[in-house]
Formats: sequence, structure tokens, C-alpha cells
Amino acid sequence: MPQPPHVWAPHELIDPDHLAAYQAYKRNSTGELRDVDLHLPVDVLWFHRFQSNFMELEDTHMDAYLKILRKRQRAFPTVYGSRINILDSQFYSWLCNYWDRKMGSGSDRPRTGWSSQKQKWSEEDLTVVRGQLPLGNFPWHNVDSVLIPCNLGHRVPQQDTGGNCGAHTLKVTEYLAANRDTFDWSETDMTTIREKMAVEVFCNSKDWYSR
Repeated sequence: MPQPPHVWAPHELIDPDHLAAYQAYKRNSTGELRDVDLHLPVDVLWFHRFQSNFMELEDTHMDAYLKILRKRQRAFPTVYGSRINILDSQFYSWLCNYWDRKMGSGSDRPRTGWSSQKQKWSEEDLTVVRGQLPLGNFPWHNVDSVLIPCNLGHRVPQQDTGGNCGAHTLKVTEYLAANRDTFDWSETDMTTIREKMAVEVFCNSKDWYSR
């Protein structure tokens, strides 16, 4: 039987079978490690942090969900933007470090403008622009938009208390990847949103020792 077409349904409830499997893992896990498609072993406490409202997400949480978004984008190009790159959590840090390396700091910064066209780019720098990293992206000259996961607080739902900035950033990225620019959730939805993200990442994972 053919599978039904994928549709954009960000408010769809968590699949009950997936939720049951996730809850069983949390109840019965005795140190079982999971590979969340990052070649990195994580444990049940990692998933607990992902799900828990007001707890800050770590880079690995961000990258695990961003990897899922890139997979969806490639699998369903008619639903998600096919000319959009989704970068990982490391890129913003890399960009800031790159800027500091090129521009210097304090009094060392040049007083005139800076042109990227006049800079020499290393092979390591070019891996991102060529679409080689993160895996699943396109060369930048083949896309119209590059989504960088950083929460700068402009025109997007904001957290009322600490801890949910990463989850908000992931949600904004999900919407922008599907060419949606109306953000229809709020801080009160975070408990459900974070649990759903954790379940989706769990279902995209596998036992670390059975890889």
C-alpha cells in the first residue's frame, strides 16, 4: 500500500506508537546508549534534558533535531524549501571566530569596511560554503537562503523565562525551512513542543551497539 503524502502539520499530536516506545525507553533504560544520527552516544538523561521545559538545550540536542529537518527537506522537497540550507549549531560560533580572526579585536579592528571578496578562504572554511558540512546541505551558490540557528529575538516568539531559547530557535528553523513566516506558537506550548521534538529524535535514533 502506498504511503500517504507528507503534509505540513506542525501542530499534529505525537504519534501514539512513537510516544509509547519513547516512554518505554525512559522507564526501562539501564544505561542504554542511543545514536541520534550524530555518531555520538547519548543516554536517557540526554533525552530528559531535551524534553524538560526550561532546561537549556546543548549543541548536540540542537544538531540532532536540525539533522531531522535536513532529512525531511530532502525527502519532501515539495513541502519544504528545496533551495534552503540548514546549518548546525557550530556555524554561528565558527562565523564569530572567523570574524575575530579576520578583523582582530579592540583597537586592532580596521576603521574601514571589510570585503569578503578580498579575503583568502582556507579549505576548512570552504567546506561549509561548498555544502560539504553539515552533511545534507547544498553548495551555497545553488540555494536562495541559508538558515543559521541563533536566537536574536527579532519577529519570533520569545521565551518568558530562561531555558527555552534553543527550542524556540529549532521551531523557527522548522517553519522557515517550510517557507512559513507566520509563527503561531508561544511559550505556553513549549512543554508539548519539546516532548514532541524529543520523541522525533528518539525515533530517528538506534541502539549505539547495533549500529
